[in-house]
Amino acid sequence: MFRLICIKLPQELKHKASSLTHGHFFSTSSVKPIGELPNSKDPKSLTVSFLQNSCGLSLESAISASKKLNIENPKNPNSVLDLLRTHGLTQTHIRNLISSRPLLLLADLENTLKPNLKLFESLGFSSTSLAKMLSKDPRVLESDASTVVEFFRAHGFSDEQISTLTIKRPRLYLLNAHKILKPKLEFFKSLGLSDLEIAKLLSTEPLF
Repeated sequence: MFRLICIKLPQELKHKASSLTHGHFFSTSSVKPIGELPNSKDPKSLTVSFLQNSCGLSLESAISASKKLNIENPKNPNSVLDLLRTHGLTQTHIRNLISSRPLLLLADLENTLKPNLKLFESLGFSSTSLAKMLSKDPRVLESDASTVVEFFRAHGFSDEQISTLTIKRPRLYLLNAHKILKPKLEFFKSLGLSDLEIAKLLSTEPLF
């Protein structure tokens, strides 16, 4: 009798262990499927990784910048970086630029960035002066720069004067030329100021 109990007992224990293994203890409801676990395909992870590896941001800065954008496809961001490099911006310039304006990586390359950079180049900007101007307000790259430049040209400003204005006051490109700039210029001209005097005034005084 005792021997029979000893034989049956391990079999019962084995049966219980098997039952626990097949759902009573390791319930599938308490274990996340592999697909639900964090992975490198997560847009936020890709964004942080891109900002670190391609733009040179620190982990802390990359995490902060990733709150402002999601990079799902690196094609456009990579093209933006290549464009900036072709215009002489160094890795340090790019790091500072993207830290300040991460959304620049998602800007329209063909319709905005390329035409604006070409325009600034036509105004005589070197890589050094371009970097200096962008460090003050990188949003100028996303502005309707041609409209502002043509506005100043139409009001008698030389390209040299426009270039000086752009470097000193890039914020002018963020203003509505006809609603804000035009009334100011007309007022200054009514005072008898020359274009040169107005240009100097615009570049030195916080008028807007």
